[in-house]
Amino acid sequence: MAAPLLIIAACILAMALRVSAVWGALPSHLASHFGPSGQANGFSDAPAFFVLYALIGTLTVGGLLASSLLIRALPDKLINLPNRDYWLAPERKARALSTLTRWSAWCAVWLTLLLCAVLELVLRANLAQGPLDNTLFVALLVTFMTGMLGGLVWLVRAFAVPS
Repeated sequence: MAAPLLIIAACILAMALRVSAVWGALPSHLASHFGPSGQANGFSDAPAFFVLYALIGTLTVGGLLASSLLIRALPDKLINLPNRDYWLAPERKARALSTLTRWSAWCAVWLTLLLCAVLELVLRANLAQGPLDNTLFVALLVTFMTGMLGGLVWLVRAFAVPS
């Protein structure tokens, strides 16, 4: 789990450095919500925007990372995974929980990368005082969803019962 945590930490540092580098050039009220055309249709005080963005990121990414710790404290009947009885047998439970921990950590990486990329798009739109690049935004969402779908396929396969 060290690699995902390092990637997440590097992304957070990169976001903080990027925001601090452009802080003086940003408008006091940021475009914080964009419509389908990419045009801003919601605005926020700059400090409030970044506090909310950091809070949302912390809760979502932190929640994914914490879920792998929480699952270790749950009774087996509350853990939902393919072939649960097989994988939560005492001789395989540690391996199963380790697999879930690894999967959650990499999902947190994907989410962190998405949050970084979206923040960059928002910063660019605000610095140019123009629309959000919706083509790139949609490409990011498709990439994120494809990665998450691939992760789910990997997870289902990881919990198949060996023949």
